[in-house]
Amino acid sequence: MMPGVMSGSSVDIVEAGVIFCDIFSEIHAESFQENERWSSPAFRSFFDQPGTLALIASVNGEPAGFILARQVSDEAEILTLAVRRMFRRQGIAGGLIGALQNRLREIRPIRLFLEVSTLNEAAKALYHVTGFEKAGHRPRYYADGSGADIMIWEP
Repeated sequence: MMPGVMSGSSVDIVEAGVIFCDIFSEIHAESFQENERWSSPAFRSFFDQPGTLALIASVNGEPAGFILARQVSDEAEILTLAVRRMFRRQGIAGGLIGALQNRLREIRPIRLFLEVSTLNEAAKALYHVTGFEKAGHRPRYYADGSGADIMIWEP
């Protein structure tokens, strides 16, 4: 059991493919505002590209969250991370990040990066706790005009 997950709950994190795109879209819709939600076809388009890696977490067999990343050469980027509302604050997101980091270590030493809204303090704290450091900034990166911090993790 992952730290922070309810006692008696069983959490599994496994690699997921294109057959999970409808589930990814549903979970993404719970986590992002309407103009930022990705559709099932949008998720499918990522799997048409080489280097796409997705992990899904389930609690007692129910999909709880996922992480989607893309690897190119010696770098990987977290494209999105989402957890269903009912499973938030239970360690699912941290578990997904840790599982992705472990998977990337198996491949070879890879630098992992992401962009996170400067307004999303909870996400920035999560990334910091999982070993990411701020490496740069993109002004006015998001549709609402907010900037993005670029964060990097290196094994």
